[in-house]
Order: sequence, then structure tokens, then C-alpha cells
Amino acid sequence: MGARIFGGFVLGALVCVSASAVSFEELQKRAEQVQREYDLPLAEALMGELQFFVKENPGDESRMALARVALLVAELRRIDYETTDVDPREKRLLGRTIDEAARIGHEVLNKVPNISEKWRIKADLIGTMIRSKYKGNKYGGEMDKATEKALELDPESANAIVTGSKRGLFANRGQGGDVPAALKMLNRALGIDPDHERALIFRGIAYEKLGNDDLAEEDWKRALELNPHSRLAKENLRSMNGGAN
Repeated sequence: MGARIFGGFVLGALVCVSASAVSFEELQKRAEQVQREYDLPLAEALMGELQFFVKENPGDESRMALARVALLVAELRRIDYETTDVDPREKRLLGRTIDEAARIGHEVLNKVPNISEKWRIKADLIGTMIRSKYKGNKYGGEMDKATEKALELDPESANAIVTGSKRGLFANRGQGGDVPAALKMLNRALGIDPDHERALIFRGIAYEKLGNDDLAEEDWKRALELNPHSRLAKENLRSMNGGAN
């Protein structure tokens, strides 16, 4: 497990030597690939390449690409944090790698103009850092403010609306949890973009929490039709079927 946690940083350092020879279009193409395939080692390597590329070729597009990949790395590590059975020390180390990816994303976003997607990514990065009640109290307000800013700048952003559903969907009742309200937001996001993979996955979770397993399964299967690599859809379907493949 330790090699996997830290391997991305080592690999990123190695590939940076040749990153300047890679075009931004090629890096973007690879970013789209790792987003679809949920490939953590490739995402970690790409994050290192993009850090070097941004340093050598600073620009808003390259900074946003780095922020998105940093978010993907943080989210994939977060999935491992939630689903992998490791001892407490290794779990703390994994938590630190989540926070480091989030730090990289925040740092580069601070140099990006004031657009909705900047604040949406910031909100999601903060969300990866909330892994306990203490951190929920510490960072929850910041996540809410970033989400509100994203929606203020673009009320029709499906990405921002999905992010806005997270607290209602995942938080405890006393900390803002409200599954029906989250479901309403997810329906709104899917009205804007019917093929939004994350919205389908989250709506499936909302349906499951409300006892509508058939609708949950339908949404997760639809997400898999759109992206056969969808790790979250696969894991939710597997859990629904009692762990069977």
C-alpha cells in the first residue's frame, strides 16, 4: 500500500524531465482519458507532468487542467481511504496525500480568473479534505461558500449544482444532511445535462437512501453505459448486490 500511496509523487518527478516536450493538447487528451478510466497511477503521473508544464508555460487553460487532475487524484485517493482496509498509520499517511493533492489544486486555482468552474473545483477539493466530524466543522463552511460562489457565477452549471448536492446527500442530518433536497438538485443538474455521470451516480445514492433501489440501480447502470470504467457506479452496484460482481 505504501508504494501505491507515494508512487505518484516519485513517478511525477521522473516524467517532469521530458514534460516540456509534450504539447498541451496531448496532456489534455490524457487528462480526459484518466478522468474516464479512474486510473490513479496515471493521474498521479499526469499531475506531475502538468505541474512542470504550468511552471514552464503558465496560462489559465493549463492551470485549470492541473486543478482538475489534482482533484481527480484527491478523489481517487479518497475512495481508497474509504474502501481500503489498512492500519491507522497507513490511513493517516493516505489522508496526507489527499490533502497534498488538494493543496496543489488550490494553489494553482488561486491564479485563475474568477469563473464558476474555479470555485466548483475548489469546493470539491475542500470536500476531499473532510474526512471526520472535526474536519467537517473546520472546512464545511468554506466548501459551502465556494459552492455558492460557483453557482452565483453560473446558476446553470451542472457541475456546480452536483457539487451543491453533496452536503445534503452525505452529511448527517444535524450538519446539513437533506437527501430530498439533494435529489431535487441532482434532478436539476440532469435536466441541464442528462448524461452527467457524477449526477447519475449521486442520484442513485439519493434514491437508495430513500428506499428506491430500482431507480438507484437504473441510474448506476446508465452511468456505466456512459462510462464502462465508472468506478463509483461499479462499486455501488456491487454493494447493492451484496458484494457480488
